[in-house]
Amino acid sequence: MIQPLPSRHRTTPRVASEPALNVLVIDDAPEDRIAVRLALETAGFVLQEAADAEQGLMLARSSMPDCLLLDYGLPDAEGLQVLESLREPGGTLPCAVVMLTGAGTADVATAAMKAGALDYLVKDRLDAEMLRRAIGNAVRQFRLIEAQRVAERRNAQLAAIVATSGDAIISVGCDLAVQTWNAGAERLFGYSEAEARGRTINELIVPDVCEAESAAIYATVMSGTAVLKETVRRHKDGRLVPVEINVSPIVDGSGRVTVGSSIIYRDISKRERAEDTLRRHAGQQALLLKVISDLIRASEPGELGRVTFEHVSLPLSAVVCTNYRLDPTRRRLRLEFAHGIPPEHLQAAQSVEFSHEYCGIAAASGQPLVADKHRIASDPDAGLMRKLGATAYACYPLKASDGRLLGTFAVASATRDGFTDDEVVWLGTIINFLAQAWERFEAEQGLRASEERFRSSILHSPVPILLFDDREQILAVSQSWVERSGYSREVLRRIGLRRTLRPDARAFSPDHFDRA
Repeated sequence: MIQPLPSRHRTTPRVASEPALNVLVIDDAPEDRIAVRLALETAGFVLQEAADAEQGLMLARSSMPDCLLLDYGLPDAEGLQVLESLREPGGTLPCAVVMLTGAGTADVATAAMKAGALDYLVKDRLDAEMLRRAIGNAVRQFRLIEAQRVAERRNAQLAAIVATSGDAIISVGCDLAVQTWNAGAERLFGYSEAEARGRTINELIVPDVCEAESAAIYATVMSGTAVLKETVRRHKDGRLVPVEINVSPIVDGSGRVTVGSSIIYRDISKRERAEDTLRRHAGQQALLLKVISDLIRASEPGELGRVTFEHVSLPLSAVVCTNYRLDPTRRRLRLEFAHGIPPEHLQAAQSVEFSHEYCGIAAASGQPLVADKHRIASDPDAGLMRKLGATAYACYPLKASDGRLLGTFAVASATRDGFTDDEVVWLGTIINFLAQAWERFEAEQGLRASEERFRSSILHSPVPILLFDDREQILAVSQSWVERSGYSREVLRRIGLRRTLRPDARAFSPDHFDRA
């Protein structure tokens, strides 16, 4: 039985702000429960009691005590069985446990400690102070163990995050020697952890041109300030990788940077490529608008090919251009504009038959023809381009809105291995506008030819004809009218319509004109 006698030592008073410990005692002996109550309640503990295992388990699960005082032998179960019933899925107990027994044997003590009890007390040798001290120590120890367990879980989670992260996560000492190197770093830079550990970060991945920048970064970090910036780092194979670098100091317990720094490298190659693509598209759209504007202002068909080539030559690194016009009577292409063709080859390029050379093939098929360096080197239809040293080529048929072939436009580069799909599409859009400009010139030429035929018919008409506008300005006069009036065309235009239609004229009079 526990002796609830006053301790020989003074009880340390509980600090007002310190929360009272909630203790659950499970003991079938009423006198022992009374002794525990007297020993603990006078010291500010909050006490709950249970006389058997069933009641004790119910209270333990509902009240979540700080400490469980558990009798080793209960009428409905052993204390060890109670502990197994309380054990959580992870194998831990929900609170501190102090085992009580009437017989203090080594076997019982060992079994209790293995089951998770943090202390073991023999009732006959126990006084109030010893009981309070045992409970306090057990609770502190349990909380330390629980805090350590939480820290271990957190560290395991962090380790898993670092191990599986797509970013390169590296830690270095104050001497910049690599201490940790995750799988992301191996993927990004090509070095395994065994190759990287112990070597300096500068030796591994900092290119020579970035050494001063790297020194400035780590000087800032060692002063306690994190650094975030975009830069480049070197892969194991020597190529430069664009990265976003986030460097943070690792501090000790006093807050000083005595450990080193953690570094996160994020590969921004895809982002930079996307940004480059957006910038390129924006530039292409701006250039497209400029080409359209210049094509609209062009005054002669021969200017169309020249204007188009001047705009596309730089972005495509093009040095050769041919702009052919269809000769429908002979099913041949006639050269309208050329650039980059030396005199010794220019004569042969003046006319191309359908299905011969790349331009003739594109004209015959009505489809664009794009060739890279390898095709040009081996294709028998690339004779002229091969002689000109072309390594990238694109030819487009010029089509009217009704699908008629108008001609072809082609460019070639001597420094590119090929044109990208994006460039081919962009150039195709420009060629569509070039074809519209060609069609416009064709329509204007047809209109001018029609006007000329009309004027010729008036000029040579045997019937006197005079053509004038709504302002009574004479536009055209037939030869027969000139002969009958006795005035030249220049005089008729000068004297005007009303004086020309004088009253004594045989065919017309002012009254006739006014009525008309």
